[in-house]
Amino acid sequence: ILRWDSLRSNILSRFFPQLGNGGSDSFLWHVNAWGFKEITRGPDRGSYFHTLFLRGRSVLCKQMPWPVSYVVQPQTPPEGNQFSHQ
Repeated sequence: ILRWDSLRSNILSRFFPQLGNGGSDSFLWHVNAWGFKEITRGPDRGSYFHTLFLRGRSVLCKQMPWPVSYVVQPQTPPEGNQFSHQ
């Protein structure tokens, strides 16, 4: 991402208003949670890439796994019969 100021003012505030003023940190957390990888070398340095997020191939997005941190894990049931029926 080459122009953070533009990302914050033109994209995040418009499409992700729920992120508030700290939007760029939260946005990056979500980008990483979804499995995007930052390109660190070459002409696309600063960009992010995901094999299932490609221009013109929107059907691939449906195969992207939901980030594990968002999945509510079921609680372990209590051992034995801790509930009495008195």
